[in-house]
Amino acid sequence: MKTVFTLLTVLCLCANLQAQYCGYYGANVCIPTNIDTSIVGFQPVDTNSAYYTLPEAIKGTPYQSTISFYLGTAKVTFQGNDYWIDISSFTILSIDSLPDGMCWTLNNNHAKHGDTVCITFIGTTCTTAAVYYPHMVYYVGFPEPQTTNFIDRFFKLQVTDNNIQPCVQTVVNAIENYTANAKFEIANNTISISGIEEPGLITVTDLMGRLLCSSQYTANTTNTINATNLSGLLLVNFNGAHGGVTKRIFK
Repeated sequence: MKTVFTLLTVLCLCANLQAQYCGYYGANVCIPTNIDTSIVGFQPVDTNSAYYTLPEAIKGTPYQSTISFYLGTAKVTFQGNDYWIDISSFTILSIDSLPDGMCWTLNNNHAKHGDTVCITFIGTTCTTAAVYYPHMVYYVGFPEPQTTNFIDRFFKLQVTDNNIQPCVQTVVNAIENYTANAKFEIANNTISISGIEEPGLITVTDLMGRLLCSSQYTANTTNTINATNLSGLLLVNFNGAHGGVTKRIFK
């Protein structure tokens, strides 16, 4: 039995990919486990339509929690009609409103049909004990017709206080971060990428995940891509041996 996948179109894209982002992603960040391929979307399944509940965090205690998203064939309701459509792409644009000291990362921010994305929330918070509602903006793509749908998803995260003194707030790095100082800039029809400490592949895609151009990146240098023939909202991606990073650029 397939699950119903409801689409909510976001009219305003004001979030920044880097908001509380750990700064890298890669296959060694997390591994999807116990995935039910009959269920499209987030797993483990949370039937609450208002928010997805994450495990409780304890103030002053290192936290790590992982959820997954399976890109299968979804039943989509659009303008009163039901369609069975393959989800062809999944990309997170931002997650914000996490408790201070926490960040998010994932194994693959350019997933295709049949892939499973795992998303990890990690860190140590010393923030006020309360209920927090992290907010994710992501998009899913469909091949026929070629459309991209932006979706809001809210999470619920309870932070409790166990009176640890002193509380040391840190963001824990799950893997060695070679992209912490990455810079992506565009000027005069040229995209510049710099500050990455390992070699890898630069790709530029549109929101449908279609490859527009690519270039090999040399570590600790400034690489450029000719963007004369590119326009609109672009995703500039770096992928190296230890992970990757994505930046949205509008031209």
